[in-house]
Amino acid sequence: MAIANVNSKWESGDLVFYNVAGTELLRFNESAGTVTINESAVAIGTQESLIADIGDSATGAEIATAVNAIIDALQAFGIVAAS
Repeated sequence: MAIANVNSKWESGDLVFYNVAGTELLRFNESAGTVTINESAVAIGTQESLIADIGDSATGAEIATAVNAIIDALQAFGIVAAS
């Protein structure tokens, strides 16, 4: 997911990213060691299907299906590489 027209600046030791409208998108808090994402500024896109609770008696195929759905969701947001 590419984000265009983003500005950044240092504020009180934090690296903060803004869109062109001035809405804070992302903040790296150096002192706390955290990253905050302004969820109202993140485009969510199409919601994936529900990943059902697989419980203690899940088959290998059910576990693989759930894990693959989680990986697909993470890849859609660029959290993990797609290849």
